[in-house]
Amino acid sequence: MKVLKMLFCLFLASFSDVDLGDFERSRFEEVYRNSRNSIVGIKVIKSKMSPSVYGDVSNSEIGSGFIYDSEDGLIITTASNIRDAKHIGVLFNDGRSVEAKVVGYDVPTDLAVIRLEIKRPHIPSLKLAENPYSVGESLMVMSPNPEGVCCNTSKGIVAAKTLSGNKLGGGLSTFFQFDAALNGGQQGGALLSLRGEVLGMPTFKQRNSENLFLNFGLPVDVIKIVLPELIESGRYLHVEWGLDPVGIPEEVRLKTGYIGNGLYIPGLSESGSGWRTGLRTGDIITALDGVNLETNEDFWSIFGSWITGENPSMKGHTVTIYRNGSFWDFDFKAVRKVIDFKDESWF
Repeated sequence: MKVLKMLFCLFLASFSDVDLGDFERSRFEEVYRNSRNSIVGIKVIKSKMSPSVYGDVSNSEIGSGFIYDSEDGLIITTASNIRDAKHIGVLFNDGRSVEAKVVGYDVPTDLAVIRLEIKRPHIPSLKLAENPYSVGESLMVMSPNPEGVCCNTSKGIVAAKTLSGNKLGGGLSTFFQFDAALNGGQQGGALLSLRGEVLGMPTFKQRNSENLFLNFGLPVDVIKIVLPELIESGRYLHVEWGLDPVGIPEEVRLKTGYIGNGLYIPGLSESGSGWRTGLRTGDIITALDGVNLETNEDFWSIFGSWITGENPSMKGHTVTIYRNGSFWDFDFKAVRKVIDFKDESWF
């Protein structure tokens, strides 16, 4: 009897797997049909000229984008795609090409918005997902082919949650890794869920220690934070700390007698948020908003949670430090600035 029960359970499990595969396949087919006209090619003629035997000629490249607001003619792509753009043409699935202008871009997140010169409101917009992605979630990469016409597609899953560049701070420097195939020119397309909603945007590849390429995307929750400022003012202002705290050196502990948790400030810029808040070289940051710090990751992770669209200046947050034998609480005072392509020290 036990053997029969086990065989029956195995039968049900295999049947469920088949059903799940069929379901996923049918959902991806539906997502493709509903979304293919919303994926566009971005043909960019660069302002920088390349020398040739015929004289200087303009460089042209084709990237990817997707329609965010068809009524207003807004298209989301990457900042890398439109860098040094002299002319931008948007290539649609029906063969039409429409000129576009840059509305705004942000270098650290590689997010850009362009606006069509002639709006095409009959083409559907893609919806940004209400909820952030989950590791293991299925997704589809959609982007134009090398000629700029949709669609190249590949399927995969969200493979890992974060890749952070701590100088940019927490959430806004966070990308997620996915295992779907990503070819050149697909950056700026759409990473779509089984519901057909945008989970993120493919942004870059990175070669790992085993010489394999890993693919990364900008998550939808970051897009939602940065996008409104890009549309309104053309740029996003990032909070600059002007410091990068480290573990407390042993010689500092011996000198100060401090044996608790925290991170040491070896130096800081007088133009950053740290200085404006009241922090100084030699301070030990023990907590942010009352949460104790043990590692550099703790610092940037907590700071990342402060980054929201509703409170861009981060008012109401507290930094606790240890200085000269005493603990001090400071109200955080943000310094926000535009980070551009030339600011290589941020990357």
